[in-house]
Amino acid sequence: MYYNSKLRLDFAKTLFDKYLVVNSEILDEVDHFTRDNFSNKKVLGVHYRGTDKKGEAPLISKERLFEYINAILQENKHLELIFVSTDETQVLQYL
Repeated sequence: MYYNSKLRLDFAKTLFDKYLVVNSEILDEVDHFTRDNFSNKKVLGVHYRGTDKKGEAPLISKERLFEYINAILQENKHLELIFVSTDETQVLQYL
């Protein structure tokens, strides 16, 4: 069956809640990290997916990503921190 046509956010959440459980130790670690690093700060979160999405979606170059981030920072002067999550070491080092 071709699921992409059926997979909408509400249905995806239903599937997630039904079949996936996040280990409480991991949730505790995330809470601790968040408290230690993000408390009382205005944070820009950047999630750049590269290697695992090649072929599914057009890749954005690291230079273009940098331009997007700078544009957001110019429009939002109150931001204090950038948090980057990526599977691309080169992109992280570039940023």
